[in-house]
Amino acid sequence: MSKYFIDHSKLIVHRTAFITDGCNHHKISHKHLEESNSDEQVLQLISHDDYRQCPQCFEYFSLEKDKHDYVRY
Repeated sequence: MSKYFIDHSKLIVHRTAFITDGCNHHKISHKHLEESNSDEQVLQLISHDDYRQCPQCFEYFSLEKDKHDYVRY
Protein backbone atom coordinates (compact mmCIF):
# COMPACT_ATOMS: atom_id res chain seq x y z
CA MET A 1 0.00 0.00 0.00
CA SER A 2 1.25 3.45 -0.80
CA LYS A 3 1.95 6.04 1.88
CA TYR A 4 0.21 8.91 0.10
CA PHE A 5 -2.73 9.67 -2.16
CA ILE A 6 -2.12 12.85 -4.16
CA ASP A 7 -5.24 14.58 -5.46
CA HIS A 8 -4.02 16.65 -8.40
CA SER A 9 -7.43 18.24 -9.01
CA LYS A 10 -7.70 19.80 -5.54
CA LEU A 11 -3.94 19.95 -4.81
CA ILE A 12 -4.28 17.91 -1.61
CA VAL A 13 -2.03 15.16 -0.22
CA HIS A 14 -3.56 12.43 1.94
CA ARG A 15 -1.62 10.11 4.25
CA THR A 16 -3.08 6.67 3.64
CA ALA A 17 -2.34 5.29 7.11
CA PHE A 18 -4.60 7.95 8.65
CA ILE A 19 -7.17 8.47 5.91
CA THR A 20 -10.81 8.58 7.02
CA ASP A 21 -14.19 9.05 5.39
CA GLY A 22 -13.89 12.74 6.33
CA CYS A 23 -11.08 13.07 3.79
CA ASN A 24 -13.53 12.41 0.95
CA HIS A 25 -10.81 10.42 -0.82
CA HIS A 26 -13.46 8.22 -2.43
CA LYS A 27 -14.55 11.27 -4.47
CA ILE A 28 -11.16 11.69 -6.15
CA SER A 29 -11.31 10.87 -9.84
CA HIS A 30 -8.87 8.12 -10.81
CA LYS A 31 -7.44 10.33 -13.54
CA HIS A 32 -6.46 12.93 -10.88
CA LEU A 33 -5.21 10.45 -8.26
CA GLU A 34 -1.59 9.50 -7.86
CA GLU A 35 -0.34 7.00 -5.30
CA SER A 36 3.15 7.57 -3.95
CA ASN A 37 5.63 6.29 -1.38
CA SER A 38 8.01 9.22 -1.84
CA ASP A 39 8.44 11.58 1.12
CA GLU A 40 10.64 13.77 -1.09
CA GLN A 41 7.91 14.13 -3.71
CA VAL A 42 5.35 15.12 -1.06
CA LEU A 43 7.74 17.66 0.49
CA GLN A 44 8.30 19.16 -2.97
CA LEU A 45 4.58 19.42 -3.68
CA ILE A 46 3.79 21.01 -0.31
CA SER A 47 6.82 23.30 -0.19
CA HIS A 48 6.93 24.55 -3.77
CA ASP A 49 3.84 23.56 -5.72
CA ASP A 50 0.97 24.91 -3.58
CA TYR A 51 -0.30 21.50 -2.52
CA ARG A 52 -1.55 21.20 1.02
CA GLN A 53 -1.91 18.44 3.53
CA CYS A 54 -5.39 17.08 4.13
CA PRO A 55 -6.44 18.40 7.55
CA GLN A 56 -8.13 15.09 8.39
CA CYS A 57 -5.24 12.67 7.88
CA PHE A 58 -2.40 15.08 8.75
CA GLU A 59 -4.08 16.46 11.89
CA TYR A 60 -1.43 15.31 14.37
CA PHE A 61 1.52 14.86 12.06
CA SER A 62 3.88 17.11 10.17
CA LEU A 63 6.64 16.53 7.66
CA GLU A 64 10.01 17.64 8.88
CA LYS A 65 12.33 18.70 6.13
CA ASP A 66 15.44 16.54 5.76
CA LYS A 67 13.74 13.67 7.60
CA HIS A 68 11.98 10.72 6.09
CA ASP A 69 9.23 10.17 8.62
CA TYR A 70 6.54 11.98 10.52
CA VAL A 71 6.79 13.38 14.02
CA ARG A 72 4.16 14.58 16.46
CA TYR A 73 3.75 18.31 16.95
